[in-house]
Amino acid sequence: MNEKIYAFVNDVFHTHRLAGIAIGVVNNSQPVFQGGFGVRSLQSGEPVTSRSLFHLASVSKLFVATAIMQLVERGMLTLYDSPMQHLPYLRITNPYQGYPTLKNLLSHTSGFTDETDYHWDQPEHDEQALERYVRSLDIDFLYPPGQRFFYSNIAYEVLGDVIAKVSHQPFEQFIKMNILDPLGMSSSTHFFDHVPPELAVAPHVALLTLEESKIYPYHRAHAPSSTLHSNVEEMNRWALAMLHQASPPLAASSYTTIWQPRMTVANPDRLKKSVGLGWFLDERHDLKLLFHSGQDVGFSTYFLLAPEKSIGITVLCNTSPAPVEKIAWGILDILLDSEPNPIKPPIMVPLGAMYQEKGLDAMRMQYRKIKTAFPDDFDYDVNRIFDVVSCLLDSNLNSDALALITFGLELCQENAGGYELLARAHFQMGNVQEALIYAQRSLEIEPDNAFLRQQINALLREG
Repeated sequence: MNEKIYAFVNDVFHTHRLAGIAIGVVNNSQPVFQGGFGVRSLQSGEPVTSRSLFHLASVSKLFVATAIMQLVERGMLTLYDSPMQHLPYLRITNPYQGYPTLKNLLSHTSGFTDETDYHWDQPEHDEQALERYVRSLDIDFLYPPGQRFFYSNIAYEVLGDVIAKVSHQPFEQFIKMNILDPLGMSSSTHFFDHVPPELAVAPHVALLTLEESKIYPYHRAHAPSSTLHSNVEEMNRWALAMLHQASPPLAASSYTTIWQPRMTVANPDRLKKSVGLGWFLDERHDLKLLFHSGQDVGFSTYFLLAPEKSIGITVLCNTSPAPVEKIAWGILDILLDSEPNPIKPPIMVPLGAMYQEKGLDAMRMQYRKIKTAFPDDFDYDVNRIFDVVSCLLDSNLNSDALALITFGLELCQENAGGYELLARAHFQMGNVQEALIYAQRSLEIEPDNAFLRQQINALLREG
């Protein structure tokens, strides 16, 4: 079984040209795989191991949900509390009746909008960073609280500040003392400067070619939503605790609470998907599955549980974008004696270097040649092209982003995401009127994009 997992992951690692990846697998309540592929840094060439510490991105949110439930168990708050009960300085513009509860924040049904700039390039390290961030918020609602799912990182920063205020200690300290230390996750930390250099992993971005990122995704204001660091050995400990419904970290009834479906999540990739408290839920192989993904600049992560089979899977990658979800579900298939679906590399793997060397016209010709000669060997979905565009925009490579958006929209003219990216590119270049035109075009195709509509209204108010 281990040989099959190794071969499967190794193939994806090479065909997708990832920098490094670490895999942790628990099966039948035993760690059965803990290993690394590739390098911690393209510059150093040092290998990824099972002890290498990765930025977990949004997988960090699972620990926030656990911490909230611990405080509920201790009678220090309830899931029906309003966040304003604990954070009187939280400013909310609410055109709807009723206010969100902590349960709404945990399940992404608060109506809160999402963050647009994490300021990773301007990190703050002081203890007041989280409260200062929450005090700076003036939250507009996208939907009435409790009525719609909308993923909000802001909601989790607010939850982190609630944890700090109710426990009377820094958020990171509460997580360490009440979750990480009791589970023996002694290397795991929210603090980037606590990561030993010999275990640190550098972020890499799949731009036109794979590059080490100049920006590391760390900012103490975003510790709750994003900045926990861990390795696959310690994430296997986390998986075992979850599978055993261990106490610590939680009482048995609390696991039932966080894993209860709260709302359906629209997702064309899955027949069934819902959200619990911090966790997402699905079904496959007639099994209930629990999971969370993460992606920040240079990192892609995935954590998956199949409790009925005592299976836990962790995938940590120091490249973004990367097919970590497909890898995790492929490993699950292997453990359940099914053949995993092939994970085709995105067409931008061969096209990126061609664009970089010879330009857009040469890339167009190369695309046609490859698709004719190898129609089944690559993922030709235009959204894989737009994944690269997002990374280019994150790095302010706006001219290259515009070229690839043009190419993508030639392939799929009615792609709302493409026009939204086009609007973002023009906005970053200072072309506000052009940005508004393309944002409106995106809304014509996908009128239910309330977040984009909110951004447009903000631009109109400023203009």
